[in-house]
Amino acid sequence: MAVKMLHAPESIEEINLAEDLMNYYCKTAGLIHDRSIEIYCLHAHIHLAQQIRKHGGLAHTSAFGFESCIRFISKKAHGSKHLGTQISYWIDLQTIMNTHPVNSPTVTTINEIKWLDNRLDPYRTILDQQIILNEVNLNSCNFYLRLKSLFAIYHTTIYSQSFKCKSYIISYIDSISKSVHYGNIVLFMKEGSCLFAFVQKYTLNSTLITDYLDIPSSLHSQANQLFPILRLTNTFVLIPVDSIRHKCVNIPFKDYCCLSEVRSLSQCSAAADRLTKMTANPEIESDYERNNNMNQLKQPATTATLTSLKSIQLTEKNSNGQPRLATVIMTSTDNSALKENEDVLLELPKVACATTMPTSNNLNKPNQHPPPEKVDFEK
Repeated sequence: MAVKMLHAPESIEEINLAEDLMNYYCKTAGLIHDRSIEIYCLHAHIHLAQQIRKHGGLAHTSAFGFESCIRFISKKAHGSKHLGTQISYWIDLQTIMNTHPVNSPTVTTINEIKWLDNRLDPYRTILDQQIILNEVNLNSCNFYLRLKSLFAIYHTTIYSQSFKCKSYIISYIDSISKSVHYGNIVLFMKEGSCLFAFVQKYTLNSTLITDYLDIPSSLHSQANQLFPILRLTNTFVLIPVDSIRHKCVNIPFKDYCCLSEVRSLSQCSAAADRLTKMTANPEIESDYERNNNMNQLKQPATTATLTSLKSIQLTEKNSNGQPRLATVIMTSTDNSALKENEDVLLELPKVACATTMPTSNNLNKPNQHPPPEKVDFEK
C-alpha cells in the first residue's frame, strides 16, 4: 500500500501517509515474522518518503521507470557475454543513424468494425439508447476494438486477440458526480474528433477490504479507496475517452473482485508537476537531535506478545507532543561483551540507519595489562 502511493503520489498527504506506513511496517515486522527480518534493507524503506519529496515518485527515480527501456535494449544483445558493451554499441549506432525527429504518440483508434458486426448483437439495443441519450449522430460514427493513447493501449471485451491481457478494465471520472467509477470497455466509438468508450460499470460492494485486515482504523479510508471491492453490473454507459483515469488490475475476491489502479507514465508526470508546485520541508532531522529526543525512551527489553495490530499506533509522539518520525525497535543481543547491558536501542532515522549501543562498564575500567617491556637494541 505504501509503495503503491509512493510510485506516483498525487498529493503531499499521500507521501506523509506512506511514510507513516513504512515506519509502522518496520515497527511490527519483527513481531509478525521474526527479529531476523530486521536487516538493513528493511529499515532502508523509511528513507523513500524523503527521497520522493526531493526527487519525485518511484516511477521516475527507481527501476519502475527503466523496465521498459531494459526490455527494449536487451533485444539488441547477442549471446550472454559482454551485454553492456553490446547494448551500448548498438545504441550508439542507432543514435547516429536515426537523425529524424521523434514525435510523441497521439491518440489513435485501431481495428475498426462495422455497426452490423455480430459481436455487437448483445449490446446493440442499449448502445443505440446511449447514442441517442448523448445526442450522437449514428450515421457519422465509427467503431473500434482498440485505442492507443500516448504510451497506453486499451482493448475492448469483444476484441478476440487479447490473450491474457485485460487492458479493458479502467477507472474513470463521472462527469456529474466527479467521483471515481470503474468499468469494462466494451467498444470504442468516434464521431468526428470526439472519442467515446462504451463501458459496463462496476458497483461498490457492501463488504470492504478492511473487514478482512487487521490494521489500525486510521488506515481504513485510504485502504478502501486504493483497493475497492466491486461487482460487475448490467449497467452500461457511454463516456468520453478523456475521462479515463487508469488501467486497473482485477484480483478475484470470493464472489467479487478487488480492483487496483495502475497509474500510467503520463499521469505520473502530471502528478509530479503538481507536487513540484507545492512547498515541502526539505530539511531532515539530524541524528543528534533525534538522539536527544530518544534518551528517555530506553526501556528494558521484553518479549513481545502480538495479539492484534490494531493495538499498535500508526504514529507515535515524542515528549513535546509532536508526531515522531523515526521508528524505535527494542531488541536484545547475545553478545557476551554486553551482559550487563543487554538492551540495544535501534534508532531508525530517515537519513542514515544508525545503531546506538550502550558502552559496557568493562570498557570504562583502566587497562589492567602491564605496559610492554622496553627492548635495548644496542645489546
